[in-house]
This record gives sequence, structure tokens and C-alpha cells, in this order.
Amino acid sequence: MISLALVSMVSVLGQSFKQTLEDTLDRSVKSDWLICPGNCGDPTATFSPQATLSISELDEVSSVLAFRYKFEGIRSPIDQDVDEVGGVDLDVVPLHFDLDVVEGSFAGAGAGDVALHTDQAEDLSVGVGDPVELEFSDGQITTFEVAAVFGDNAVFGSWLIDTADWDRYLIAQEDAFISALTAPGYTAEEAREALERVTLAYPQLNVRDQVEFQETQESQIDTFLGVVNAFLAISLIVALMGVANTLALSVFERTRELGLLRAVGMSRHQARRMIRWEGGIVAVFGGIMGITVGVLFGWATVEIIPDNFVSSFSIPWVTLWIYLVIVAVAGLLAASIPARRASRLNVLEAISYE
Repeated sequence: MISLALVSMVSVLGQSFKQTLEDTLDRSVKSDWLICPGNCGDPTATFSPQATLSISELDEVSSVLAFRYKFEGIRSPIDQDVDEVGGVDLDVVPLHFDLDVVEGSFAGAGAGDVALHTDQAEDLSVGVGDPVELEFSDGQITTFEVAAVFGDNAVFGSWLIDTADWDRYLIAQEDAFISALTAPGYTAEEAREALERVTLAYPQLNVRDQVEFQETQESQIDTFLGVVNAFLAISLIVALMGVANTLALSVFERTRELGLLRAVGMSRHQARRMIRWEGGIVAVFGGIMGITVGVLFGWATVEIIPDNFVSSFSIPWVTLWIYLVIVAVAGLLAASIPARRASRLNVLEAISYE
């Protein structure tokens, strides 16, 4: 029960991550291409902005948006909260992403402007046009004007400033990923060839469309779940040893009872089947309890994790059913040796056993 509860919780988290990714791509991402280092899973993996400049010069690309990111890059002197900050060309954002703007607009925004998530806007009690004072990691304090308040922080985080301000106030000048749109009159294949031609000079960069990007992210989650399942296999072996020992002790303690059952007509096959089903029932009961607890803890964890990491709750029903079937079969197998011993008891000796 304990092992399956832990694995079920992690499986729920993994499925919720996948669902969040799918929802974000469907809801927020308009761009045709995402260019980023490795598997696009590490926002601290950066590359030279020269790659962005080279891509922007391609005829096959109509628009390019580069994103920069710094963890714990800013602090608001009002509430003293340290937060991440992203840097983009603010006025280009609507072409590539839909951040669910609830107030203001990215159109016309630029140097001196800031866009922030609704949670931060509520905490600071600010709206469009209001000044916001931010302290950067090097100690500089600057006042920005709120240009937009958005509701979706899954793509860029909770704070966005313009690239011009980023170059002025932050030391890190490298990009984290690039978003690109295919120019009218060119096919996706032609755009891909042009992008891959440019990125040959940057071996760490990979060009992916939305489907490929989603598959890459999901494969990373599946790899992690595979490691968790390996631990499940180990814990399951330990648990089944406990089931086998418990049933063996049960058979030993019920020697007289089993002898009486055999004396009144129970066959060896029926005795084996009875013990095996006891093992299966114990395993299934523990499995159901473990899955139930795991789903509840998974739901609680999703609720606790910030929405920019996981915003959708999803249960992997097929995976959980597979876990339950595996546990049931394993319980039956674990009961095989105790069941065999029970069926081979000498009836007369068992009846006289005290």
C-alpha cells in the first residue's frame, strides 16, 4: 500500500505535468518553431544572442522572439519578495504567445515598461499605468510602468521586462529559447531547413515544432516515471515477501483447521486455490488503498505547486489499472508456495496438531 501510494502520487504528478504542457501549447503558444538548447527543460541553459540575430535575418522567418530568464533576478521593495524575471521584446509577444492579458496590452510596450501576473498585481495592488519599483540582483533599483497584467504565467513566469531594460540592468546577456514564425509564402519544410542551417553553428540548439516540443518534454517525464517504476518493482518484491511470509505463518497457525477442511472433503486443488485467493485479496486491497491515497496526495501536491509549473490535475487511469493488475497477479504468485504447503499437509497429522 505504501509503495503503491508513492508511485501513484508520482504518476499523477507526471500526468498532470503532461496535461499542463498540452493545455499550455494549445492555449498559449502561437509560434511555429521553438529553438532551445538540449531538451528545452532547463531555463538556465543559455546561448549567444547572435543565434537569434542570425535567425531573424532569414527570409523564411517572419518574426522572432528571444526569451531570457533569471531565477531570483528581482525583488520588490514593497513586499521584499524575491522572484524570477524574464526578458523579451514586449511588443512582439502577442504574435507568438497568448498570455491571457486581463488588463492593458503588450502592443506598444517597450523599455521602461513591465508586465506582471495577476497574483503579483494583486499582492502589490497595482494596475496598468501604475509605477512599480524593482530591485535587481546587482542592487540597482528602477521604477517601471505597468503595461499589462496577464493571467497565464506557464510560459514566461510572473514578471516580464523588455530586452532593452534587461541589457541595461542585468549582467546575463544570453538567450534561453527562441520562438519563430514561418514567413508567408514558405512551407514548414523550407523554414525548418533554413533554421537548421543557421543552428549548425550552435550545436546545443535544436529546432522543434509544437508537436516535437511536446513529445520531447513528455519523454523526459516518462524517463523519470520509468525510474520511479523501477523503485516500485523493488518495493513490490519486498512487499510480496511480506505477503508470502504472512500467508506461510497463517498456514502454520491454521494447520488443524486445514486438516479438518481436508477431512470433510476439501481437495488439494481447493486448498491451494483458497490460499492463493487470500494472497490476491490482500494484495488487491493494499493496491486499492495505495492508489486511493496516492491520488489524494497527488491532487494535494498539484494544488500546492505554483500554476506556472502545474496548472492542470489529471489522473492516469490506465496506468493505475495496470499497477493494480500487476499487484493482484503478484499477490497470487506470492501465495503459491504457502498454498502448495497447505495442499500437501498430512490430513491425520494436521487434525491431531496442537
